[in-house]
Amino acid sequence: MDRFQRCMPIKPPHHEALFAYEIHSKNNCKNWSTMVWGQYCLFLLMSAALLLTGVSAGRTMGAEPHIHGGWTPIRNLSDPYVIGLGEFAVAEYDKQTKETLVFHNLVSGMIQELIGATNYQIVLAAENRSGCLRSLDDYRAAVSVLVTLPPYQSLDSFMPTDV
Repeated sequence: MDRFQRCMPIKPPHHEALFAYEIHSKNNCKNWSTMVWGQYCLFLLMSAALLLTGVSAGRTMGAEPHIHGGWTPIRNLSDPYVIGLGEFAVAEYDKQTKETLVFHNLVSGMIQELIGATNYQIVLAAENRSGCLRSLDDYRAAVSVLVTLPPYQSLDSFMPTDV
């Protein structure tokens, strides 16, 4: 007897053993249909997760593919967030060394996205106002941003590009 025949109601009027089998059979059908719906919902959930993973992997339209954990160029150097990182690097360097550099602009940069942190290697132009002569020089800075609330920024290195 296949699964569907077992689920069909069989209720002879005078036989208690078959009536007990019918109740047991109805419970099997109920469990079976619950199991099928559970598997169907699990399939839909897994399909949605795969779809969302594929969508989030393609960052923005026209963005070049990148390897998670690898270095990719910063495409928009006029992004206020990236400019803020350059200003942070100069201010932090001034605080640590008692220099008087003033941020001017970003020249280039690379980004590395990791789990829990994002690293930036940026080349920036800054004006040195510490002596009588003011000069605009390029500096290489490494800034790490940890994914915390609020985000934590740290200056890992800061040096002139000619060194």
